[in-house]
Amino acid sequence: KRQIGILIFLGIEFVLFILNNWIFGLIVKDYRQEHVIYGRYFFILFNFAFSLIFSRKKNLIHLGLFFTCIADLFLTFLKTPKLELGVTFFLVVQLIYFSSILIGQSKTEILVNISIRIVLSIVIGITARLIFKENTSYLILITGIYALNIVLNAVNAFIKFKSNKVLAIALIFFIYCDLCVGINAMNSLGMIILDDLKVLDNIVNWNFFGEAQDVTWIMYIPSQTLIALFSISKNNNSNCKQ
Repeated sequence: KRQIGILIFLGIEFVLFILNNWIFGLIVKDYRQEHVIYGRYFFILFNFAFSLIFSRKKNLIHLGLFFTCIADLFLTFLKTPKLELGVTFFLVVQLIYFSSILIGQSKTEILVNISIRIVLSIVIGITARLIFKENTSYLILITGIYALNIVLNAVNAFIKFKSNKVLAIALIFFIYCDLCVGINAMNSLGMIILDDLKVLDNIVNWNFFGEAQDVTWIMYIPSQTLIALFSISKNNNSNCKQ
């Protein structure tokens, strides 16, 4: 019954994914329309609910999915001036996933991994200060530290691939999504002009049925679906107290 439920969930996810990203997109011609945004946020809530319903015991990944719902609430609906809070919550998500990856590792491995992140975070802070000088903001710093953690999480998940293979693949989708967000943000701020940079434009916009489609959510939704599946298969030794 549990496996049938999971298959039904995946079927529903796939149908809604196609409807929301392409069918509705082709009709309204604008993926920023409110009903499209609401539909995409529904995916995030649906993933979280699914992970709770089909997991026999709760683990750290569920906590990460919960904070993902909060982060997306700020970034999808509230936005500026709540952008900083959204990125901060996403950093919390990556730190939770980092904690999950560390489970089962030796004290030496844990110490080395934590030390690497602390040192590199300091380097990011110093580099940001040198580049942006007095324009260095909390958003710049937190975004840099977030990017560091999601990349290192993907690296660590692939190193421990046997026990984290689903998470490793999910984080690759996640990173591609964030890459698209970063490129679109730079384009919006006038730092780059996508129309003049076809390579970057092809990364962010894929052509389906003769229409350019923003890749951000096309990558993001599968990443969250895979993370939800990973939460179900997570070892009991990572369980939190219920």
